[in-house]
Amino acid sequence: MRAVKLRKRTRMSNAENEKPSSSGELGRLIGLILIVIGVIWLVTTGLCSAVFAVGLFDNGNLNDLGVVLTIGVPSALIGGVIYAIGRWLRPKI
Repeated sequence: MRAVKLRKRTRMSNAENEKPSSSGELGRLIGLILIVIGVIWLVTTGLCSAVFAVGLFDNGNLNDLGVVLTIGVPSALIGGVIYAIGRWLRPKI
């Protein structure tokens, strides 16, 4: 009798441990993809802006620094929003 109860418990615990594939896992995968895209976007935007800013400082032409910021800041905001959406779709477990 006791062995039967023990077997039923193990079957239930095994069934509880198995996770069926659901839309939650797909959302986490899409979130991970968006996080990677956002990070790559932010890194490339930062590197590009830094290279242009150093080039402008080197030439002494600081009048064009506003153009670099006009292009770099909105691009960084787009990358940040993509990253934030990815984090929202992929919460910590």
